[in-house]
Amino acid sequence: MIWLDQAMAPSYLGFLIACGVALLVSIPLPISLEAYRGVLGPLTAPLFLYVYPLAAGVLGLNLGAISAFREERRWVVVRLAGRIAVANVAAAPLVVFVRSLSPDSGMALVLSVAAAFLSGLLWAVISRLVEENRRRPPGKRRAIKYLAFAACVLLPIPAVPALSPVTSGAGFIEGITGGRVALGTVVPLVAVGVVVMLLRHRLGGDRGG
Repeated sequence: MIWLDQAMAPSYLGFLIACGVALLVSIPLPISLEAYRGVLGPLTAPLFLYVYPLAAGVLGLNLGAISAFREERRWVVVRLAGRIAVANVAAAPLVVFVRSLSPDSGMALVLSVAAAFLSGLLWAVISRLVEENRRRPPGKRRAIKYLAFAACVLLPIPAVPALSPVTSGAGFIEGITGGRVALGTVVPLVAVGVVVMLLRHRLGGDRGG
């Protein structure tokens, strides 16, 4: 059973680079803890909280495509969840660093980690489902995935920011109510459940689990 290999390295590297750059941009210059906290304040979320779940979703799209290319048929969801979890573990030092610089970001970081995992898993399974339809050319399959991803990330922001993985964690700092935060957690969980059932049906019984 192959869980990780070199084919996934560029996807993981891109994820970590995106998160690392977002963390660096989040720190104002001149760098000092006092200056950082003074600029950040209690109501402004660092860029990292927005980029982290977004990058996890893109990672999920790539990992789902790799899974389809390999034609994995057993334990597909478990493998994808494990691969997304590995990315979250790899990003843990960055999360700890943000927490050390911004004491007010604790709950926002928890929500961002949850959003990153759910976003990554959701889009990994969706990517795998889209790639299963080999009748469409690869370019069209790729366009469908990324356009759907962009729509699901951007469209909720004006009306219900908690539903977008990009703003779910950061919004906790910037004033999203607890009810909307709960909604932003429940909806992705339900979405994951739905696409997992679709994938299991597509792959045939328990082989997709």
